Amino acid sequence: MRKICLLLLVLCLGFAASSFAATVQSPTVSVTISTVQDLAIDSLNVTIPAPSVADYNAGNTQTASNVLTVKSNVPWELKMRATSWANPYTKALSDLQWKRQGSAGDFNAFTFTDDTVFSGAATSGTVITVDYLMKLFWATDEPGVYSADLTYTLVTGSSN
Repeated sequence: MRKICLLLLVLCLGFAASSFAATVQSPTVSVTISTVQDLAIDSLNVTIPAPSVADYNAGNTQTASNVLTVKSNVPWELKMRATSWANPYTKALSDLQWKRQGSAGDFNAFTFTDDTVFSGAATSGTVITVDYLMKLFWATDEPGVYSADLTYTLVTGSSN
């Protein structure tokens, strides 16, 4: 019986030693974070109010606006340009103008080349309001519907 007890004790110690032996594993966890940007716009159809006598006397319409929201994990630039200009007469695209709300200076004429609207550092949501207006001329503006298709583009900017 003593032999059996001794054998069981040796087996138990053997199992105990193997269950208490330390095993070390060293996994590596990695993730690649790429450039992520998002641009949201409040409306794809903006109508500038029809001009009044007071607007013609002032030389431009009242403003209409778009509200854009930028999210980016890198420095960024918001660019904008006209991609088409539908006018039934001879009004120039440059009579349609834009300005970032709250910025100093005059309105900018629309062109078919990219203009920088605003730029910034990485952001979880920068809101930018862009106002539009039409320059008015009593002697040359013919009645009609004038419209431009615009393209806003969010690009990776410089960290400078």
